[in-house]
Amino acid sequence: MKHWISRANLRHHARHPIQSLLCIIGVALGVAVVLAIELAIGSAQVAFEESMDLTVGRATHRVVGGSRGLDERVYRDLRVLHGRRDVAPVVEGFVPSLIPAAPPWHLVGLDPLADGGLRPRVAAAMAKASGLEVPLLTQRHGVLVEAGAARRHGLAIGDSLVIRAAGIPQTLRIVATWAAEAGDSAADNLLLCDISTAQSLLQSLGRLSRIDVRLPRGALDTGLAELIRQVPASVRIEPAGAASGAQRQMVEAFHLNLFSLGLLALLVGAFLIYNTVTFSVVRRRQELARLRAIGATGGEIERLVLSDAALLGLAGTLLGLGLGYGLAEALVAAVTDTISDLYFVVSVRGTRWVPSALPKAIALGLGTTMAAAWRPAREASRIRPALAGSRSAFERSARIRAKRSAREGTLLALAGALALAVPTRSILFTHAALFALVLGVAATLPAFTGALARTATPLAARAGGVVGRLAVAGVSASLSRTGVAVAALAVAISMSTGVGVMVASFRSAVVTWLDSALHADAYVRAPGVVARRAAEIDLDPAVVHRVRNDPAVEEMHTNRAVTGRDAAGAPLDLVAIGWGPKHDPGLVFLDHDDAWTRLREPGSLALSEPLAFRRALDVGDSLTLDTDHGPAPFEVVGVFLDYASEQGYALFSLETYQTHFEDRGLTALGVFSPLPPDSLRSRLHQLTQGSAQLLDVISNRALHAASMNIFDRTFAITHVLRTLATVVAFVGILASLLALELERTWEYAVLRARGLSPRQLWGLIATQTSFLGVAAGLASIPLGAIMASVLTGIVNRRSFGWELELLLPPHLFLEGFAGAVLAAALAGIYPAWRIARVSPARALRSE
Repeated sequence: MKHWISRANLRHHARHPIQSLLCIIGVALGVAVVLAIELAIGSAQVAFEESMDLTVGRATHRVVGGSRGLDERVYRDLRVLHGRRDVAPVVEGFVPSLIPAAPPWHLVGLDPLADGGLRPRVAAAMAKASGLEVPLLTQRHGVLVEAGAARRHGLAIGDSLVIRAAGIPQTLRIVATWAAEAGDSAADNLLLCDISTAQSLLQSLGRLSRIDVRLPRGALDTGLAELIRQVPASVRIEPAGAASGAQRQMVEAFHLNLFSLGLLALLVGAFLIYNTVTFSVVRRRQELARLRAIGATGGEIERLVLSDAALLGLAGTLLGLGLGYGLAEALVAAVTDTISDLYFVVSVRGTRWVPSALPKAIALGLGTTMAAAWRPAREASRIRPALAGSRSAFERSARIRAKRSAREGTLLALAGALALAVPTRSILFTHAALFALVLGVAATLPAFTGALARTATPLAARAGGVVGRLAVAGVSASLSRTGVAVAALAVAISMSTGVGVMVASFRSAVVTWLDSALHADAYVRAPGVVARRAAEIDLDPAVVHRVRNDPAVEEMHTNRAVTGRDAAGAPLDLVAIGWGPKHDPGLVFLDHDDAWTRLREPGSLALSEPLAFRRALDVGDSLTLDTDHGPAPFEVVGVFLDYASEQGYALFSLETYQTHFEDRGLTALGVFSPLPPDSLRSRLHQLTQGSAQLLDVISNRALHAASMNIFDRTFAITHVLRTLATVVAFVGILASLLALELERTWEYAVLRARGLSPRQLWGLIATQTSFLGVAAGLASIPLGAIMASVLTGIVNRRSFGWELELLLPPHLFLEGFAGAVLAAALAGIYPAWRIARVSPARALRSE
C-alpha cells in the first residue's frame, strides 16, 4: 500500500509540474526574505564583533573614563607604581577618508612595546613586518594597513593616505601592510598606529580611550578587587565585551522589525502552500477515495498529503536558501548604511554565513509548510468514497469550513487586538499579537469572498449578461480555492499598504520635527562619521570667537554632543546647548511649557521621548549620571520630541553641563542672521577659512534635505520587502487561478460546445480574475488601515520609544486596491491563454 501511495504522489507531480513549481517558488521567496534579513544584519554584527575581537583581543576588562576619555596618568600609575604588565592603553576613533566613496577608517592607537600579547592577532600582524616597531614609533603619522584594504584603495607601503581627523586634513604614511585571514573583513577599515600618533591625530593629548586589562581567568574576582583598589574612584571598570553587547542591543529592535516583515512575506507564502495542497486534495479526491476503498486508512492518506507537502516545502526551502544568499548580497549594503547612520560605524566586505540563520530559515520554511498543509491533510483523511466524485458536495463543505473559519478567525483577531492592548514593552509579544490579528482577519476572507460574490452576481448579470453572471458566480462556486487566493493577495497588499502608511506617517512627523528643531538659519559643525551626530569633535575656538562676534550674526547657539554614562555605567548620549534671549533652540516639549526656563536651573536636564520611554522616566523624576566629579543626580524638567536617535539622549543647558564635566569643547554652532541664506553661507565660509579644520557650513534647508535623505535610505529596505511580499502573493494567485481554470477545463469545453467564443471565454476568465482582485483590494483596505494603526501607534512606540500621529493618505489605499486588481488581472492571462487553446472536443473526450 505504501508503495502505491508513493507512486501516486510522483504521478501527480509529473502531471501537474507547473502547480508544484509555483508552490516551490512561493515557499522559496518567503524563506529567501527571512534568510536575507538574517544574513544581512548578522553579517554587520559579525563584522563589528570581529573588529572588537581584533582590537580587544584577550582582555577580560577595561578601564574607562568620562565623556572626554581617561587621563593617561591612570595607566602610568598602573604600569609604574603597581607594576602591572597585564594592562595596555588604547586610543581610538573613526576618521573620514578623503578617498571618494571610501568608508571611515577605524584608527586604533596602541603601544607596540607594552601590549604584552594582549592582542595576538595584532601582534601576529606586526610580526609579519620585521622591525615594524621602529617606524611606527619614529615615523610621523606612520600607520599599518591590512593588505587587502590597501589593494582596494590603490595603496602601497610608503604611500600617503589623507584623512580628516578632528576635522583637520592629516597625511598618514603607510609603513607596512599585513594580510588578514581569508574571509576576515574585521580589518578592512582598520588603521593601526602608535598611541602617541593617535593622540595627536584625534586631539586627545594626555587622554586615553580606555585601558585594556587581562585578569587571570582562574581568579577573576580577586584580580578585579585588586584592580579596583589601584585605580581612582572616578574611573569605571567594566567587562571587555560590554561595548559589543550594548551595540548588539541597539540594533535589536531594528532587526526584529525587519524580521517581522520577512515573516509576513513567509505568511503570504503559507497561504500559497495551503491553497496548493488543498487543490492537490481536490484534484485527487477520486484517487484518494479509491485508495480508501482498497484499504488505505485515514492516517495513511493524511501522511500521504503531509509527505507531499513536505517534499514541496523541502524543495522550496532549499531553493530559498540560495535565493536568500543572493538577496542578502543586495541587502547587506543597505543594512550596513542604515546601521552606520543610526547606531555605530561598521564595515562589511560581503555576506557572511551566520550560524543561526540557516537552521532558522529551514525551520521556518518547513514549519510553515507543514502548518499550512495540516488542515487540508485532515480533510483528505476524511474523504468518503461515496462522495468522492461529487464536486458540489466538496464545495458545500468548503463553504461550511469558510463560515467556521470566519468564526474562529474573528476570535483570533479579537485575541490579537486584546493582546496588543496589554501594556508591555516586549517587542516579540507585540509582533506575535500583530500576527494573530492579521491571521484572524485573513481567516474571515474566504467567507467574505463568497458573500461578496453572491451579492455581486445579479449586478454582474445585468452588466455582462451570461458571461458576467458565470464569472462572478464561479467565484462562489469554487470557494475552496478562490477564498484562499483572495486572502493571500489581501494580506500582501494590506502589508504593503500598512507599511507604506507607517512610513508616510513617520516621514510627516520627521518633517514637522525638523521644521521646529532646525531653528537656526545656518549651522557650523565638524563633520562626523556617524550621521546621527558629530563624533565629539571640538570646534576650533578661534572660529567660535569669530562667528560669535561677527556683526552679521544676530545670535549664536552652541552645541556639545558627547557620550557619557549613567550611574550603572550604561552608555548614554549627552547633548548640551547654549542659547540666547531672542531664539529658543526650537525643540518641542510634550506638555511642559516652562521647560526651557527650568532647564537653565542647576541640576536640571530634559530627556528625548525615546530615552524617557526606555528609562520609564517622566517630569519630576531623577536620573543619576557619572560626571567628572562623581555620580550626580539630575531632575527631569521636560520630555521633548526627537527622531534623531531611537536610543535617545539627555539634554542640558551648556552652563549645567560645564559645571559637572571638565569639558569646554563645542560640537556645532547654530547661527541666526538677517542675511539671505546664500550670503550667510558665504560669510560663514569666510569666517572659517582661517582654521586648520575643514568645517561644514550648511544652511537650514540643506540640513533638512540631508536629514530626509538619511530617513529615506533607512526605509529603503522596507520597500524591497514590501515588493517581495507582493511578488509572493502574485505567484500565489497565479497558482490559484491556474488550478481553478485547469480544474474547470471540462466546464469551459461544454460552454465552448454550446457556442461560447474564445473571445467570450477570455472575457469570462478576465472578469473572474478581476473580481478576485477587487475582492482582495476591498479586503486590504480595512486590514491595511488596522496594520498601519498597529505599526504606527504600538509597534513604533514599543520598538523605538516615540509615538507617531497616524496619517491615512487616500492615494496609498487606492494604489493598494489598484495593485490587487492589476495583480489578479495579470495572473489570469496565462490560465486564460491555456484554456483558450484547449480543443473542446479533446477536453470532452478526455473526461
